[in-house]
Amino acid sequence: MAHGQIRNIFILMHILIALVVVGCFSPIPRSDSSTTVPDNKPDLVIATPTIPHTPTPTPIVVKPTATPELEITIIPTPTFEPVVVPTPTPELIPELFLEITDPENNIAVSSSTVLVSGVTLPNAVLKINGVRATVDIRGEFIKNIPLDLGQNVVEFIVEGQDGDKIRDFLIVRYDPPLPFAFFLLVETPDNDLRVVDQIMQVSGTTSPSATVRVNGEKVTVDPSGYFLTYVQLQPGNNNVKVSASSQDGKLLTDTRKVFFAP
Repeated sequence: MAHGQIRNIFILMHILIALVVVGCFSPIPRSDSSTTVPDNKPDLVIATPTIPHTPTPTPIVVKPTATPELEITIIPTPTFEPVVVPTPTPELIPELFLEITDPENNIAVSSSTVLVSGVTLPNAVLKINGVRATVDIRGEFIKNIPLDLGQNVVEFIVEGQDGDKIRDFLIVRYDPPLPFAFFLLVETPDNDLRVVDQIMQVSGTTSPSATVRVNGEKVTVDPSGYFLTYVQLQPGNNNVKVSASSQDGKLLTDTRKVFFAP
């Protein structure tokens, strides 16, 4: 299409638009204060269309909803106080000990028995010459020990609760009267004794080679000359007769009076 044709079409479009706009408006009649006869040919007034001004829309600024800031609550880390567990104090166990108070070591006696005593822990186990001895609540002990002729070794072994042990020795020498002095010594019972038990012990010492009888019954004499037996008493007065005869025919007697009251 030629350039001139395009121009003509563009002008024609503008004329058409103008006619359409004029047709949309009515002529405004003129008014005159004086009486005037209108002309047969009224003047054609072409009103210029007033194009309403379109206000420029004010843009609405939409403010974004403020996101509330999250409040961060800082929870303090709990401080744990260490629990102090007291260390149990171990129960102190008394140290084991043994003290022999009587007799003295390396002592010589003329009797066939010796009384030994001492002290240790109350709960300790004590054995003297392999035989258990009684220890009282104060830890004290006492025991009569038979002796052989000559030197005797008395062994003490004490054991504590924790297994500890103490071992000690006591030397006791038994020296009886000289052999040429034939003798008889009745140790039990005492003379003029009153008892309530029917069975009674009779003991004593004589020459090792002597023959001993109690109420006519022969009694064994050990190498140290010690003898021991038991007799049965009758209610009332009893005479306990002890006799010792030597190999050369000597005879010694001792009679003890005992009253038995059942």
